[in-house]
Amino acid sequence: MKKVIHIGVITFWVIMMSLLILRNLPRKGKDEIRLTKISMDEEKMERDNWMGIYLKDKKIGYSHFVVTKEKMKNEDVYQVVDETFMKLKFGEQTYDAFITGKALLKKDLTPISFSMDIFTNVYKVAISGEIKGNKINVEILSGGSTFKKTFPFTKSTHLPMLLNIILPKQKLEIGKPYRLTLFDPEILAGDQYIIIILKKKEKIGNEDVMLIEKEYKGMKTTSWINMKGETIKEEDEFGMKILREPKEIALAKGKIEPCEIVKMSSIPSNMFIPAARKLSYLKVRMRGLRDFLIPDTLRQKAKKENGEVIVEIASAQRQEVAKWQSIPPAPELRRAGAESESEKYRQYLLPGPFIQSNDEKIVNMAVEITQDETQPWKKAKKLNQWVFNNIEKIPTFSIPSALSVLKEKKGDCNEHAVLLVALARACKIPSRITVGLAYLPPSGITLPDDKGSFFYHAWAEVYISEEWRELDPTFGQDIVDATHIKLLDGDMDKQVEILRVIGKLKIKVEDFK
Repeated sequence: MKKVIHIGVITFWVIMMSLLILRNLPRKGKDEIRLTKISMDEEKMERDNWMGIYLKDKKIGYSHFVVTKEKMKNEDVYQVVDETFMKLKFGEQTYDAFITGKALLKKDLTPISFSMDIFTNVYKVAISGEIKGNKINVEILSGGSTFKKTFPFTKSTHLPMLLNIILPKQKLEIGKPYRLTLFDPEILAGDQYIIIILKKKEKIGNEDVMLIEKEYKGMKTTSWINMKGETIKEEDEFGMKILREPKEIALAKGKIEPCEIVKMSSIPSNMFIPAARKLSYLKVRMRGLRDFLIPDTLRQKAKKENGEVIVEIASAQRQEVAKWQSIPPAPELRRAGAESESEKYRQYLLPGPFIQSNDEKIVNMAVEITQDETQPWKKAKKLNQWVFNNIEKIPTFSIPSALSVLKEKKGDCNEHAVLLVALARACKIPSRITVGLAYLPPSGITLPDDKGSFFYHAWAEVYISEEWRELDPTFGQDIVDATHIKLLDGDMDKQVEILRVIGKLKIKVEDFK
C-alpha cells in the first residue's frame, strides 16, 4: 500500500511542470513599462522549428513549432502549431505526455482563435477559444462535458506561445523591465502579465541574438531569440532547457529518456518521522519561501523568525471530531445567485471547468454515496471514504477533471481531490482544493538511506459549521495528519503560485509527536 500512496502524492507539481514548462507565465508588477502595441514587418513568418527538451543534459522530450500562411475568408492569416512531447517516469513505469497548441492569427499577430489539447496515459482535456471584440469565449471539453466561460480581451492581449516571435519586433532597451498582457489557455487565466528584460545582444554563430530574461512569480526563464523570432535556446531554474535542433536529432528515436520525478519533487527531511499518518503535532522551519506567505488555518500557525518561517501544525483530536459531529447542520446554502448569510462562500458551491458539480452523473453519485444522511460533516466523511476506496491510485500527469475521474476511477492526488470537491459541492457543502506538502517515509523508490521527504500534494477542504475542515481522499483521512503543510488553495490559476517555491524550499523538522 505504501507504494500506491506514494503515487498520489508525488505527481502534483509534475502536472504544473509538464503544462507550464517554458511557457513563460505572467507576473504582474508595478513599475514596469507596458508594451501596448505590436508592430510586425511585412516579412515571411513561416517556419518549421524543432527543439529538444532536456533535464540536466538528459533528453526527456521534444517540441515542434510551425507557422504557416493560410487563407480565411480571402484574408491572409497565420496558423501556429506548437507540439510538445515529454516522457515521465515513476518507479519502473514510464508515461507519455502530449500537449498541442494551435492558434489562428491576423498578420499583426492578433489572435483570432486558439485550441489546446492535453493528452496523457489516461486523460485528455481539450480547450478552445474564439476572440469576439473585447471578449474571448472559451470552451473546455473534459470527461464528456463542455464548460463555457468568457474572459476580457484587448488588442494588447497575446498568447504565451507567440511571445518569442513578438519580442524581436519591439524596440527594447537593455536592462529596462517591460510587461506584456497575456491570456494563458493552460491555466484559463486572462489579464495576466509577464515581465521581460533584455539583458544583452550577442552573436551565436552568424546570428544576431537577444538574451531575454522572463520572470513568473519569482521563477526566472532565460531565452536566446534570433531576430526572426526563432528560439535558439531556453532554460529555467529547475535545470530544464530546450535547444534548437534538426528534426532527426530532436526526435532522437530511442534516445529520449524518461524524467525521474521522485528525486525532483521531494524535499528531504532531516528527521525520520515514524507513523506519519497518525502524527498529531509537527514543528518545522522553512527556508526559500521568498515573499510566499504560509497561511494560518484552524490547525496551522506560521510566524517569521530570522529570515525563516516557523510552522506549527496540530492535527484535530478525537474529542474535537465528536464535537463537529454533534453540531446541527448549518442552514442550507441557497442556489448560486441567491442572497444568503453565507454569500461569501458561494464561489465554493459553483461548478467549474474541471469541477462539474452540477452534472447529473456527479449529483447522482453524491446522492447515492450519502443516501439519507443529513449531517454535512458525516456526508463529507462518506464522500471522502468513497473516493479513497474507489479511485485506483496511479499517476496520470494531466489536468484533473471530476467527470473523467468518476468515469475512469483512477488517478493521483489531484484526481482524488477534484472529485471529492465536486461531490461535496453537489451536496451543497462548500469545498475547495488545497495544495501543500505531506511527509512520506523512506521507501525503495526514493533516495537510498534517506530519512523520508516532503512531497507536493493536493487534498480538500469543506466548510462545516463556520470552519474549514481538511480531508485527504488519497490517504483516506477524515482528519489530515500533522505532516500536511498547507501552502494555498484554489483552482489551476491559483495553484501555479506553487512554482515560486519549487526547487527552492528547504524544510527542517524541529519537533513532532
